[in-house]
Amino acid sequence: MDASVLPQELIDEIIDAASGDLQSMGSLGLVGARWTRRTRKHLFRIVAIKDRSDDSSNLAARCTQLAGLLEANRELCEHPRELILHSSTVDPIAKARGRTLGWIQVCSEDLIKVVEMLQGISTVSLSKSKGGSGMDFAHLSYALCAALDSLLARPTITRLNLCGIRSIQLAPLVQHGSIKHIFMAFTYPSQAEVDACNQQPDSERPHSTTTVAPPARSECSVPSKKFLQTIEISGAGVTLDLLIQASLTARSALDLTQLKTVTVGHTMGWDSNMSRIWPTFLKLYCQNVEYYCVKPGPWKSVPLASLSKARRRAFDPAVYSFDQLPKLIKLDIEIAHYSLMSSNANLNTWPHLWDALDTLGSSSKPVPLRYLTLEFNFHSLADTFFEVTHTVLEVSKCSQTWRRLDRILSEKAFSNLDWVVVYMNLSGERCRFDQSREELEELRNGMRSYMPKLGERNKLRVVFHLPSRAET
Repeated sequence: MDASVLPQELIDEIIDAASGDLQSMGSLGLVGARWTRRTRKHLFRIVAIKDRSDDSSNLAARCTQLAGLLEANRELCEHPRELILHSSTVDPIAKARGRTLGWIQVCSEDLIKVVEMLQGISTVSLSKSKGGSGMDFAHLSYALCAALDSLLARPTITRLNLCGIRSIQLAPLVQHGSIKHIFMAFTYPSQAEVDACNQQPDSERPHSTTTVAPPARSECSVPSKKFLQTIEISGAGVTLDLLIQASLTARSALDLTQLKTVTVGHTMGWDSNMSRIWPTFLKLYCQNVEYYCVKPGPWKSVPLASLSKARRRAFDPAVYSFDQLPKLIKLDIEIAHYSLMSSNANLNTWPHLWDALDTLGSSSKPVPLRYLTLEFNFHSLADTFFEVTHTVLEVSKCSQTWRRLDRILSEKAFSNLDWVVVYMNLSGERCRFDQSREELEELRNGMRSYMPKLGERNKLRVVFHLPSRAET
């Protein structure tokens, strides 16, 4: 059949079905004008400018080309839905010493043009470049800061990802109610906001995690108020505290009291402010959370050298306060293998997890928890292969620990459990282990034998997933 006679609805379905294949999109776009229009929706859905191996001058040139392309083809501006900017910045002192400016500083004028032309953006991701010191708004031009602040405050923005950002103003983020999902890792507010907050007497501050419960709000009493659904945060407790305080001011249009999904990174960047805030945050703002995820941090691997630094804080058991989540349905816990190998008991998260589940299981009424996933992450922490054979063996054959889990999850309080997954993740890069597939299967069967009560429950699906050996 001649492709030119196909109805547009069928063309759209064909293109949408192949949207995940960039090469197919390019080929389908050559069929005809009607095909080209639809493929552009997918080809230009994401605009990303990232630091890779290119120097800042090359990236600046590409940013200039992008601005020119959008200016010459204004119809393309309606397609992008996500904007990703990865760059680090350099302060004036470092510049004077010969450091190269980040591309975001070099081509700020062109970036401002791009941001202003892309009015359909719903997701914004700002991140420092790999190995960089961070993206500091204090090092950007006033005009670019204003453009980025205006972008983040648009009513079309529903998802915001911030990683390694400094000196960002938090107040504008809560002054419109469209944001549904926030991811913040190692992100710090502007010093002006911190100082203004510290100068306020306690009696004049909005209710925060350090005082009493926030006043009850509803969409009926405050029509402009909308609820944040998801928050993922790693480190920087002062940022979470100020975000909450900003959300409780009269100008805020965003309410944090109806969160449904919370993810927290507890290893890299966890500070004393997080330890102070987190217990009360769970109690006051997480009463409607249905999905709770705890993991080491925003990245799968961290520098091995950083794990032995004396300033690394001990694990905070408050992260595992599951009994403060009365509507919890799904719980995902990731345990990094380096914490299992640590000789420092304060860094080992495993005992704290079992204690927290034991506390949850002591409830006199069944808890709503239905899905529990425990992932033991064996990703390499360094640029070289890392031997985990012994750790895999120790974790798998820790019969006393698995029997305790079997006893805890067999309590009446966990009668709503549908399945438990223990996931031994050996699929990471540079992860080396010597067990054969047959030996891994034997270990998996042994782990099952340590938890007979869970295995006997008809509605419970227990899976121990040991992936096939990765190529080393």
